[in-house]
Amino acid sequence: MSSAAGAEVEWLGGLIKVPAYINGDGEPYRPYALFFLDENGVVLHSRVAKPELLLSAAAQSLLHTIGQPLFGHKRMPTAIRVAAPELARELEVGCPGLEIRCAATPELEVLTSALREKFEQRSEQEQSFLAAGASAAAMASFFDAAAELYRAAPWRAIASDHHLLSVSIEKLGLKHAVLSVIGQLGKSSGLVLFGSYAAFQAYLTAGAALARGERANMPGHFTLHFERGSELPTTLRKQIISQTWQVAGAEAFPWMRVLDEDLVARMPTEAELIVAELIARGLPKLIEQSQPALNAAWSRGRAVQRKLDVASFAGRFEVTFVASDKHEPQLRWAVNDVLTQFTTLMEKVSQKQVEKLATVSELYTPPA
Repeated sequence: MSSAAGAEVEWLGGLIKVPAYINGDGEPYRPYALFFLDENGVVLHSRVAKPELLLSAAAQSLLHTIGQPLFGHKRMPTAIRVAAPELARELEVGCPGLEIRCAATPELEVLTSALREKFEQRSEQEQSFLAAGASAAAMASFFDAAAELYRAAPWRAIASDHHLLSVSIEKLGLKHAVLSVIGQLGKSSGLVLFGSYAAFQAYLTAGAALARGERANMPGHFTLHFERGSELPTTLRKQIISQTWQVAGAEAFPWMRVLDEDLVARMPTEAELIVAELIARGLPKLIEQSQPALNAAWSRGRAVQRKLDVASFAGRFEVTFVASDKHEPQLRWAVNDVLTQFTTLMEKVSQKQVEKLATVSELYTPPA
């Protein structure tokens, strides 16, 4: 079971945030994967769960891997290298006879990239507008609102995607989110919702960095784009047709996504969909009633606030819009993550959800 005398055999261990969401029972969430790889980069163990569950069982998982690896015979490494200090601590306590090294594990980048590619391929095959638990009736109401929004074309009335609006729907827990209307140049018409003005600025900074080929973390945000029907995945286009959801034209198929800091996207939950519907229905009313005041707010610093009574699938709600070209303390929108506002993640993992996700060893083919 031990390594050859005098030979150093270093294995790798690591926690990777899975580039996909688990749906179907409560709010969507991203699990983590625990890996152990041998000295040749072969995956000997993989397990998917919430990170706290993986950490508490990490030492047991390593001992199981040594005795029953996924590939090859049972064997003992001389050391394990992991990047996460918390993982190193758990292994040191649970495996006192083994050297645990806390250092960078760049080798896992290849595994992360492979996982992302596999999950993206799988996602394309399993896409549904209802994947995050929204009902067909709620989605139909949203499609009606999106068609109304497209016909109103707010990107023609709002001169710049930097002319921002603060949006609050107090009864739904949305406070001082920041809305950018895009499409002024005739491309990618739609809306982008951020948790704060600071998040909007971070989005611009990250976008510039990515354009230069640099790494950057995006703030979480929600997008609604209008696309040509032919550009949507076939499964989604067929779903729209089969459900007879309304679209405003061949170039007005709505495509909405909730994206996290890793740009991993998912469909909105029903609660998120209702927020999006209220904004889509309220924005045309706001422009129709207050366009001169909005223009004055953005060009001459005359702040304007409007409270509108807006109907949705879930009933009527008060939607508050604020426009200003200044970000003084009394107008500065609180720094908060739109994902935090939109989604309260479950505290406990549902094992049924985890079982719905194929084991990582099935999705990643180790090197020969």
